[in-house]
Amino acid sequence: MADNNHALAIVPDSNEVKSLAKRLVPQFPSDCNAEQAADVARVAVAYGLDPFLGELIPYKGKPYLTFDGRIRIADNHPAYDGYDHGPVLGDERTAFMPQNGEVIWKCTVYRRDRSRPTVAYGRAGGDKETNPIAKKDPVTMAQKRAIHRALRAAFPVPIPGGDDDPVTPAQLKAIHATDSEQGITVTERHEVLEATFGVGSSKDLTAAQAGAYLDERAAQKPAMEQPAIEVTARPATPPQEPTDPPVGALLSARQQRRIYELRDELGKQTAELNAAIQELYKVDSIEGLSEAQASRFIRSLQRSAEKARQQQADDVIDAELADIPF
Repeated sequence: MADNNHALAIVPDSNEVKSLAKRLVPQFPSDCNAEQAADVARVAVAYGLDPFLGELIPYKGKPYLTFDGRIRIADNHPAYDGYDHGPVLGDERTAFMPQNGEVIWKCTVYRRDRSRPTVAYGRAGGDKETNPIAKKDPVTMAQKRAIHRALRAAFPVPIPGGDDDPVTPAQLKAIHATDSEQGITVTERHEVLEATFGVGSSKDLTAAQAGAYLDERAAQKPAMEQPAIEVTARPATPPQEPTDPPVGALLSARQQRRIYELRDELGKQTAELNAAIQELYKVDSIEGLSEAQASRFIRSLQRSAEKARQQQADDVIDAELADIPF
């Protein structure tokens, strides 16, 4: 079996691969043609996975490693030392600013060759949940999301065309901004990355590992005085923040740049941010914020961006998890 810490070795079109590919086409007629079935078969043989047990399936023409496949990869890895999971409670839950009725679950995966475990979180339910299965059973879906993410971050599988993509520029910016906000030095970050994921730099993370790192940092934040905001032109809910005029120094150039970076990541317009700022702080524009107000606004935007990244991952994960018994 291939070492899943390194690139997948090329598997030749052996008789085993050809036979498996031939059986896959009629099994998944709407998801793969003969060429795509051969790609799935090569990956399955390389990693010792069984497509007919739902461990690796064709999804939109590409190999997709399922929840059961993640479990198999971990079980087969000599460094795997199990996982724990449970609900997020107390101050840790408060740090995530949960919605009303939202379930937040935590999974911790252990590797014998790492000095720190890998931690990931799953959220489901709440007022803004759109997945019908998560609405019906938010506890089970939150569990599945947490376990899936933790295994994916702890045991990345470099499948060609698969879902273990490299870290994105937006995630790198978020990591650096979050660590700077929490007073974490570059050296400290590199030590944590090496101990948790076996990489020496944030640039070497997968997108899943970056998400797990950001989740863990979010859990370590103190409870904030305002929840993540949904930026709209006219917020429907009256603000809960104090509406005193800004006092002290105005926001720094660095804070202003960060607001614009998050604006672009969220796909918002400056006018939308200004409208939200007027409602929250009674100032006319971004430039009128005080340093303290800008810090709070940036934290709110960061949480909104983190939720958006989680939702993108959920769209793919839920399509698979909805049909897998837990």
